[in-house]
Amino acid sequence: MCKKMDYFLKHGKELEKKYAGRYIAVIDNKMVAVGSSRVEVYQKAIKSIPPDKDLGIFYLPLKKEVLTAL
Repeated sequence: MCKKMDYFLKHGKELEKKYAGRYIAVIDNKMVAVGSSRVEVYQKAIKSIPPDKDLGIFYLPLKKEVLTAL
């Protein structure tokens, strides 16, 4: 599994509580930007991306946006 997805899965619950309804950018095992749109987060994150690294952008849904499976 890639490092950015591993970070997202490992810290998902705490990220959801703090950043619900927002986007986050992750490089390797580090969150590098947060914002209200993908474009905003990307623009913030590209300032800190080394050329050899991949960027992951994830949306953290609000509780009302999450469907519960019965």
